[in-house]
Amino acid sequence: MSVLNYFIMDNILSRVIQPSRYTGGEYNSFKKDWDKSPIRMVMIYPDLYEIGMSNFGHLLLYHLINETTEFLMERAYSPYIDLEEILRKEKIPLFSLESKRPLHEFDIIGFSLQYELTYTNVLNILDLSNIPLLQKERGENDPLILGGGPLTSFPEPVAPFFDLFYVGEGEEGLLEILTKLKELKTKKASKLDRLIELSLIEGVYVPSLYEERYDKSGEFIGHLPRNGFSNVPSIIKRRIVLDLNKSYFPVKQIVPFKEPIHDRGVLELFRGCGRGCRFCLAGYLYRPPRFKDLNLLKEQAVKLVENTGYEALTLASFNSTDYPDIKELIQFLLDYYEGKLALSLPSLSMRPSSVELACVSDNRRTNLTFAPEAATERLRRVINKGLSEEDIISTIRESAKNGLSQLKLYFMIGLPTERDEDLNAIEDLSNELIRIGNKFKTSRRPFHLNLTVSPFVPKSHTPFEREDQMTLEESYSKIRYLKSKLREPKFTLREHSPLMSFLEGVFGRGDRKLHRVIMKVFQKGARFDAWEEHLKFSYYKEVFEEEGINPNDYLKGKKEGPLSWDIISTGVPGTFLEKERNKAWQEEGERD
Repeated sequence: MSVLNYFIMDNILSRVIQPSRYTGGEYNSFKKDWDKSPIRMVMIYPDLYEIGMSNFGHLLLYHLINETTEFLMERAYSPYIDLEEILRKEKIPLFSLESKRPLHEFDIIGFSLQYELTYTNVLNILDLSNIPLLQKERGENDPLILGGGPLTSFPEPVAPFFDLFYVGEGEEGLLEILTKLKELKTKKASKLDRLIELSLIEGVYVPSLYEERYDKSGEFIGHLPRNGFSNVPSIIKRRIVLDLNKSYFPVKQIVPFKEPIHDRGVLELFRGCGRGCRFCLAGYLYRPPRFKDLNLLKEQAVKLVENTGYEALTLASFNSTDYPDIKELIQFLLDYYEGKLALSLPSLSMRPSSVELACVSDNRRTNLTFAPEAATERLRRVINKGLSEEDIISTIRESAKNGLSQLKLYFMIGLPTERDEDLNAIEDLSNELIRIGNKFKTSRRPFHLNLTVSPFVPKSHTPFEREDQMTLEESYSKIRYLKSKLREPKFTLREHSPLMSFLEGVFGRGDRKLHRVIMKVFQKGARFDAWEEHLKFSYYKEVFEEEGINPNDYLKGKKEGPLSWDIISTGVPGTFLEKERNKAWQEEGERD
């Protein structure tokens, strides 16, 4: 154990509120020999431990690299405010969980980029690690900074902070990156040569080898390789795992010391979604749907429970009911464990069959969550939700009959083509669902609806990537209106913060000019922006003004011309997205 390790364990962790966030050493974690590992990587989820430990992709890569290769991978997470204060006061660099080594000693640091409002956490982690924030200011001996995850499909706002991005599913290409780094490290290649060589791996985007081009009005007009780098790819193709049956799956998942947000094992049923909701980035990003064999899932589930002791499993997918053998899998697990294993189905379509599956998988269940997204059939056709009013009503009826006394429903406001009647329909539909629920309920409790409304945020690489986003004023106005209509005790109405949706929209369709905003907001003290109680929106407002940037310009859809994320190809042609957008405006649903 290193001197720093002893010091941290004895003098630092005793002074923080929740030391289990930083101890490491959990059951099924790894502690590899630092000196025998040719490449050492630390994987970072830029939020608290309990949130990062609930992200399956983050943990999958940790187990893949440590279990199947010679390389070393450790973990780190955003320190909470109490630990950050100690580290800065004591001048101690941020450290990894496993070996407690400073992050700047690793060869490569990988960030899991899942949400736009974690960007300031990324910069805080670099700063606490004594690593320059900007790629151009880092030297030969600084670790390479890698970004992965869904946000790499539109990475430009944070491109100046990263040496490279990997675009795609990590187990498909991360090993190639580490193997190439081992070869280049042996050759003592310069940092530039390393980046050039890595840029030739499919799915790798090295932003410093490209420049953004703007016209005289400041409008983005495209990317070009910088002088001398003409061999780099003009388009970065997203990589996917084609056959999940042959792909690695961790059956010895870490069992955290501190209870994570989702405290259960994860069994991945399939990836991708074929439903084609036009607002959904994940639905387009993870195409095509790829299903695991039923017998393989049974085997993996048994091994997972045996190796972890978990008494609950999440059957993970975008829509669990789309798995062809979902009933047989659930029945097998219930029979095998004699009903003592709780099964969670985190994503369900709004159908009566979903209620049946959810109640069979966990008979202790008291509520369910569904996302109709829009309250009128017309608007659901626009977004291609494929959900009729009869589907919704029959789902409520089935829920009430199964003893459920409350449901959580998600709606979006500000969708393309939205009219006043679509907004009013949220109240009308909710009242009808309460009536149906109370009519068929078997519980003594009155039926209750928890309603959540979220401002629509147009996403890159979807048919709505060129649509306008509501202004802040419009978002607040619609939410106030709904609150005035849905005030009865039978409803609980909550909203996703319009301020957060505003920033998601700006950074979700932004360009490299926005990196200055992120950096200056961080320097003002922004941390944990993804937590509404920590978001300092005033900092963003101040910096936008200081930089002479009107954020509303990014909320206005660009109806034609190049987009800042065009350098990334997800595999879905732009012509198809345009075709789907036209169908939306003609109110045509593909799944009616």
